[in-house]
Amino acid sequence: MQKYHITDVDLFIEGTRLLVYQTFGHKEEDVDIESISLEMKDLNKEQTKEIDECLNKKECDIIVKEFLRKTKRGFMITEENYIKFVEALNLRMVSNLLSGLTQKGLLETAFDEESNDFIFWAKEDGKKNKKPKT
Repeated sequence: MQKYHITDVDLFIEGTRLLVYQTFGHKEEDVDIESISLEMKDLNKEQTKEIDECLNKKECDIIVKEFLRKTKRGFMITEENYIKFVEALNLRMVSNLLSGLTQKGLLETAFDEESNDFIFWAKEDGKKNKKPKT
């Protein structure tokens, strides 16, 4: 199992957050890793606003604590935990995007006790939506 030492946690979080944001919705084989910038300065204003809304730094700071281990030289993360961290950020981003669409009135949501999870469906303009059958 590979281990990575992290000396700048903020830079590590920023790079991982940008990786998740820029690869969201793409298949692994379609991602050109060389074209992904891991620096906020390379985003335009619209992208900066979007990433701050759908995956903000404060949330990432909280999530990363579960995966990092303190060492004498800074922090350490295993390859396995890094993958879990990326997945956790991706799930948070999906959750935030769904929440945002619901708040804007573009999605309807309800809790389905049978599946013990929230369900979402597209809102139809001018029509009262009914909860879909599950």
